[in-house]
Amino acid sequence: MDGDDLKAAHARFAAEKERHSTEFHGYHAAVTRAQNAAWDTWNSAEFQRFLWDDEAGVGLGVGRKVTVPGVLRDPEIIGTLWTLRKTTQPADLMERARRLDEVFSATMERIYPRHASRRPQARLIRIFALLLPTEVVGLVWDHRVYELRRRFGLRIHGRGVIGQNVLIQETLRRELGTTTDLDEILWRNLFARWLTCRQGLATADDTSAAEDALRLKPAAAQNRGITGITGTVDMLVSIVRHAASRPTLPELISAVQRESRGWTVDTVRSRIAAVKSLNLLEYREAALCPTRLGDDLLDGAPPSDVLAPVLLANNIGVAPLLILLRDAESLSLTEAIRRLRSLDPRWRTDTAPRRLIFWTRALGLLEHDERGSLRLTDAGAAWEEHLPNTPVDG
Repeated sequence: MDGDDLKAAHARFAAEKERHSTEFHGYHAAVTRAQNAAWDTWNSAEFQRFLWDDEAGVGLGVGRKVTVPGVLRDPEIIGTLWTLRKTTQPADLMERARRLDEVFSATMERIYPRHASRRPQARLIRIFALLLPTEVVGLVWDHRVYELRRRFGLRIHGRGVIGQNVLIQETLRRELGTTTDLDEILWRNLFARWLTCRQGLATADDTSAAEDALRLKPAAAQNRGITGITGTVDMLVSIVRHAASRPTLPELISAVQRESRGWTVDTVRSRIAAVKSLNLLEYREAALCPTRLGDDLLDGAPPSDVLAPVLLANNIGVAPLLILLRDAESLSLTEAIRRLRSLDPRWRTDTAPRRLIFWTRALGLLEHDERGSLRLTDAGAAWEEHLPNTPVDG
């Protein structure tokens, strides 16, 4: 999306502002309340409940399931956020992004696991968006940040979710013009969120969510590519990195084989084919090259942001696994494998379901709870919210 495309999209959004007026007024009221509170008000339990629990203007989506009651009484966190609101941020863009990432990470370390069993990312991003609306557009889901950054053609520069919000905000300023008018800044932030909804990434609290669910291939058309891959996410990235020099297939096989120290030609060939099936590589003039998704991996984008939609839409078992864990909340590995095997009569052993679970965990969609059972991570729960409401038998 170049500057002209962005301006045209902004004009379309402006033409339908009336549809978003309720959201805007709630957002404006929340920002004004957060910006103007005196210390005595800020330090009150009522105000802290507003900061952490209210959703006016910046919906939490799946993040509302993560509760943080102890935070409301933690003087260090209360003081940190008060200081953040009052601190003048660095003029340099990258230094500003780095600094706000650091404050976000330090605050999260104070909260988790002391006050929460999961990281309350959406809640904390919402607070940053209320305190710093000129810097943080309010995208609370990593994948939304990734999609918008990619549409804008921005590199990640090693920045976290807050730092990337800052980079997106700077792009809006550069292309739409600098402004100090709060109303216009908040409308632009809503525009940024609207852009991600246009990409089929609406959260459950958006009215368009039902229309914007991920479109999965029919089961008969889905492949089993991920269950045939042994290795790690680093292995996938390594193959894509070797392809960045545009080698022929024999040249790529040789380069990967030298690095692997022991893989046979057939093994390398099968893994390259698997990486290609994940839409990370493509042929251009007889050379294998990274696709746009492959370039994103090399740029440092989280593998879950790049690969999760590909796996969910195209690989048998991934979407049902997330739905299983949504319904059961947690499952033992044995039970998860049993239910997955019931999905495909060709899975006569545990090998394919085990690999599917391995890769889903490697991409950060699953984790072990304190009992050793499998459960969804925040990222897994967010992706599950974007799946069609497909029942899973077994």
